[in-house]
Amino acid sequence: MLSNVLLAAVLPLAGVAALGDGEVVSYFPGSYYDSVGRATLERVVMESWPSPSALLTLWRGDDLSEEERVTILLGGAAFHDPQLLVLYEEAIHSDSPRLRMAAAYGYRDLLADARPSVAGGVAVDAARLLASEMHALERTLRYRPLIDIWAETLLNAEGGGLPGYRGVILDRHPAVAIRAIERLMGPPDLDLLVTTYRLSSDRQHRLSLLKLIEGMTLSNFVVKPKGARAAWSPDAIYDRALQRLDSAIVHWRRHGCRVDFETVVASNLARMGAAGVRPLGPEACGVWLRVLEKGAPEWSGLASRRLYACGGPWVGISTLEAESPTAQQNRRYLVSWYRGGR
Repeated sequence: MLSNVLLAAVLPLAGVAALGDGEVVSYFPGSYYDSVGRATLERVVMESWPSPSALLTLWRGDDLSEEERVTILLGGAAFHDPQLLVLYEEAIHSDSPRLRMAAAYGYRDLLADARPSVAGGVAVDAARLLASEMHALERTLRYRPLIDIWAETLLNAEGGGLPGYRGVILDRHPAVAIRAIERLMGPPDLDLLVTTYRLSSDRQHRLSLLKLIEGMTLSNFVVKPKGARAAWSPDAIYDRALQRLDSAIVHWRRHGCRVDFETVVASNLARMGAAGVRPLGPEACGVWLRVLEKGAPEWSGLASRRLYACGGPWVGISTLEAESPTAQQNRRYLVSWYRGGR
């Protein structure tokens, strides 16, 4: 039965001996689940779970235990798929305190939002308010992708917004919005990143978006001087980076009003010696491995996602923290995996 497959899928991965032979979700809620269990579950979900539509079918069945439903609520969030929102809307109204906790936590994870602490439970009144937010969000998601909501949320904090946007604006700190954009962004979102960058009036937000665009396009806008010029101030370095990105955007849009991921990245790959390669085509898998191995750290996040699409493991690498010890460790692991060291 498929539900038994789900339970088997959340057993700890090889090498995570600390989890013993228990299920990952048994550690929810709590700090251990937040720090270890959630990432373990996310990887298993992305590598072996059925599709979101299959999860919806499974959820509708009558033979699921409460713990199996908790598993779906926590694990399904990894897909960031709006069609799963209905699960959380239903579960937040449950009489079960554990289901309400999983619904509140999984809902925020589904959005790529900051995950809440639910160890103290989710009161009925709080659940009712959360249900109202879910319902309003569901209406917006009928005609706007989730990443648009986060871009609007970021710009709204500056007093601006996306052209023609109508719908939910989340009450979140800008740093949360930027992290959500990083988690959700993919090749189709490059033009949205560029648009958000151009509309932003906050220097720090623009610099964060610049780093995301760097990672998405395999570009180097932040050039740190060496030798006699190494004493440049960080402000000067980043001012130059912003100027370089502004010039690049003009060039990217020369042949149209939108910035096309494949056109930009194919051009940059050609300059690296990989001419004629379609960035999203199967022939690019070997190229993405070389990008992961030899490219700039900020390119590792995109390379890891493209290699996952080629059939590799799911390992998230942050573009905003590309030089952190965790990001570098994950990059080395992926290189080893693909080079036969797994």
